[in-house]
Amino acid sequence: MKSWIFIAIAVVIWLWSLHIKVQFKPFSVSFVNWREALGIVLVVIGVHFMKEDYGREKYSKGFDVGADFVLQTIKSKLDSTNNSQPQTPQ
Repeated sequence: MKSWIFIAIAVVIWLWSLHIKVQFKPFSVSFVNWREALGIVLVVIGVHFMKEDYGREKYSKGFDVGADFVLQTIKSKLDSTNNSQPQTPQ
């Protein structure tokens, strides 16, 4: 529920900052400066893609480090149990 409230607030602030002009009698929506609106939209989209790519890269590195740690721990446990068992003569 909180996310919907934050989204609504963000949309209202975004529209307010773009100086949008809304008329209801003959219904029309117009931007005072459409180039500024387009620029802000493109910057927001670019930041979103940069953030998403950064998170994906960190997740991949973290997964690899975690997998290496688990494999090393399993190998060390197996080596310690194999060394502690007495060897049977053949």
